[in-house]
Amino acid sequence: MINLIAATRAEADPVIAALKLKRISTNFDLYQHDHIQLIISGMGKCNVATACGWLANRTFNEEAAGATSVAWLNFGIAGHATHELGSAYIAHKITDLATGELWYPHQFSNNLPSSELTTVDTPLLDYLPDQLHDMEASSFIKATRIFSDAELVQCIKVVSDNRTNPLSAVNAKFANSLITNSVEMIIQQAEQLETLSNTIPQPETRLFNLLHSRWHFSASQTTQLRRLLQRYAALLDSAENIPEPLQQKTSSKDVLNWLKGQVDRADISL
Repeated sequence: MINLIAATRAEADPVIAALKLKRISTNFDLYQHDHIQLIISGMGKCNVATACGWLANRTFNEEAAGATSVAWLNFGIAGHATHELGSAYIAHKITDLATGELWYPHQFSNNLPSSELTTVDTPLLDYLPDQLHDMEASSFIKATRIFSDAELVQCIKVVSDNRTNPLSAVNAKFANSLITNSVEMIIQQAEQLETLSNTIPQPETRLFNLLHSRWHFSASQTTQLRRLLQRYAALLDSAENIPEPLQQKTSSKDVLNWLKGQVDRADISL
C-alpha cells in the first residue's frame, strides 16, 4: 500500500484523476482506489501532521497491520532560487528551519534529480541558497517515519517559483498545471516506492508477541511497536524476552516511550 499526501486540492487533483481515485466520505478529504490512498492535508506543518496521523490510524487497523510495510509520498510545489519552473526533484535532505531538525531520506530513484528541501513556517521573501523550500515536508517526514521504514518515506517537489518568477504569481491554476505536467513522473515514483515497500516484510518476533499480549496497544501503537522493536534489535539487543525495565511499565504508552528513549539514545551515540 502507498499513502500519498498533498497540501492542496490544486496539487492533488491531477493525481486523483490520473489514478481514478474515488472520494471516501470522511472528516478528511481522502481518496482511494485499491492499494492507493491520497489525502489532502491543507497547508502548513500542523495540518500535515494531523492528516498523516489520522491516515496512519486508518491504514494500520487490526486487519491491515501485517504482511508488508506501507510507503508514504508527499508531493507538491516548492520554491527555489534558480531552478527552472516545472522541474521536479526528490528530497535527499529535509530541514525544519524553525527547529533545526534534519532528516536524510534514503534515495531510491535513479531517474530523478535530488535536492535539499527546507520547510518554513511562512513564505520567505528571500530564497535560501541552493535549496527548495515548502511548508509541509518536515512535518510529513517526522510524522510518517513513526509508522514506516525510513526508505519508504519520500518527498517530491515541483518548482513553482524562483527569483525571476515570484511566489506572488503562483495561484491554484498554475500549481495545478505544474503537477499535471509532472503527473506521470509522480505516479512512476509512487509505483517504484510501493514496489519497494512490498519487499520489506514485517516479521513478528517473540518479544513483539510478548509485549502485545501483555499490554493493550491500539492499531497505531501496534505499528509504532513494530518499528521501535526493529530499531531496538538492530541498535541494541535482539532479545526474545521482555527486558527488566519494561516489566515495570503499567501501560502501552509507557512501553513505547521507554523503547523510543533507548533507540534515540543509541542513534545519538553512533
